Amino acid sequence: MLLSKIFLILLFCLFSAVNAITDNATSHYQLEREVLDKIYEANGGLDWYNKSQPNHCAWVPYLTCEKWTGKISHLWLFSQGMNGTLPTEIGLLERLRSLRLGDNKLSGEIPSEIGAMKSINYLSFS
Repeated sequence: MLLSKIFLILLFCLFSAVNAITDNATSHYQLEREVLDKIYEANGGLDWYNKSQPNHCAWVPYLTCEKWTGKISHLWLFSQGMNGTLPTEIGLLERLRSLRLGDNKLSGEIPSEIGAMKSINYLSFS
């Protein structure tokens, strides 16, 4: 009897941990989707963005996600006819390592949030 109670408690803990991990991943994916939406909306809703796929890593042809985490690591929007500003929310892409935005008509200031990104090691605006 005691063994079955211990087993049930361990099983409950396991399911709770899996649920917490799943909730965290879901909220992170939602956050990245919102950032892509902000970039899209700030630049006139151009053709480089396709939300028909359930996985946000497939929304933009020039976007790469990490294999294990599914988080955005590379965003290359070079020569995509972007005409607007870069939203501050781009700083929320915590695993972004490269950002290439050259040959567009972006205006305004470069968001200071980009400077605070710890993972970024390649940045191009030309």
